Amino acid sequence: MIRLFIFFAIFFGGVSSYAFSRDSLNCRVVAVNGVSVHGELVRYARLSDGWTSVELKQFLGVKITRHISGEAVGKNFHVNRGLGIYSTPKFSNEKNWRVTVLDKGSSDQSFKVLSLSSWGYVHAQYFQVDLFEDSEKKPFRLVDGGTIYTGFCE
Repeated sequence: MIRLFIFFAIFFGGVSSYAFSRDSLNCRVVAVNGVSVHGELVRYARLSDGWTSVELKQFLGVKITRHISGEAVGKNFHVNRGLGIYSTPKFSNEKNWRVTVLDKGSSDQSFKVLSLSSWGYVHAQYFQVDLFEDSEKKPFRLVDGGTIYTGFCE
């Protein structure tokens, strides 16, 4: 009986926790969203759109006050799970950020990072990867001010 228990613990435990034992994640941005002045979720760009910021302004019919574009869409980035550090050309918490790993994640919990920066004002980023999902691709979301990046990590 004990041998059977050990076999299942090694076999199933090893298979399900392999992805979570890695110290890093490779992620890809699939969509960029935001919140309108009316409180509604607005899609700025997704992988299949390939929109530019000018086209987005025309499509949304509103003035976009900051540079929001699909430049991040389709980009890959690396996440250090131990430190909670990530970086792409459009968003990063690598320099001048106070990074806190809230949860390292597991087969039951999401990996969660809160990053705070103050360059005369406080700026916050919240990054979460659903490691508990039963697929190779784990969905992520990064809330950076009013912009929400989504995609998957492996």
